[in-house]
Amino acid sequence: MLHCTIDARAALPLTAGHVRRLWPSDLAPARDHLLRLDPETRRERFSGAVSDAYLQEHARQALLSDGLVLGYRVGNAVRGMAELRGMAPGVAEGAFSVEAGHRRRGIGHALFRRLLLAARNRDIRTLHLRCMPDNRAMQALARRHGARLVFDGDAVLGEVATEAPTVMSLWQEALAEHLALPLALYDRRPVL
Repeated sequence: MLHCTIDARAALPLTAGHVRRLWPSDLAPARDHLLRLDPETRRERFSGAVSDAYLQEHARQALLSDGLVLGYRVGNAVRGMAELRGMAPGVAEGAFSVEAGHRRRGIGHALFRRLLLAARNRDIRTLHLRCMPDNRAMQALARRHGARLVFDGDAVLGEVATEAPTVMSLWQEALAEHLALPLALYDRRPVL
């Protein structure tokens, strides 16, 4: 289910950064992103309070799993993450987080678009979503991307149907990854 914290009340200019796939070698920036999440964002993302140790292990597991992790990089730091994890053939769940100081700048939208493209190209026909009832920003973002939302007690559940992959959608993802390669190398430059 989509566990997410994104504040879209007022759109500020997109933070200078880029979306790219995160690999096991990106563990430190991914872990640091999760550790920078404030208590409210942690609660919204993980549906409850979580410890630093939990976040460190979650980052490790996310990057070593069969799923896909995208990061929104600003300089050497990951400021937003989106995770795609398979649930069954053709079905997956998503999870998002954007740091408080970087919200309302289009990062959530950029991550959501790339996650939907990745799901489509992996023949995932249904993306499941989940957020807390008071997370109106996430609900608006999910609706913007075609989600059907249902209120279910202590959660809002949703689904986004994706189209079948096409040559064009495969090309779009390949191009995005190809363009991200020099940025990935740049991200790994030594800090002086």
